[in-house]
Amino acid sequence: MNKTEFTEVRLPIYWASYIANGDESGLEDGEKDLVDSTLKLLELDKSYCADVLDDVHFELPFYSDLLAGDYCTCLLYTS
Repeated sequence: MNKTEFTEVRLPIYWASYIANGDESGLEDGEKDLVDSTLKLLELDKSYCADVLDDVHFELPFYSDLLAGDYCTCLLYTS
């Protein structure tokens, strides 16, 4: 039996639509590349997004190149 594992990662809430649905309309110019490079750095793929949790809080980012803001938890499949 295959066991599905998830990785929880805190990312800016306004990235959620792009990560979960591929909808780039909420992103600013060049931001798609920042999202993609951040996920690549974390060795994650947005095409495996399982869920975006409604646990939004203002916080400082854990990753370089990101600004403080409202972050939520994204669940991404890892296997």
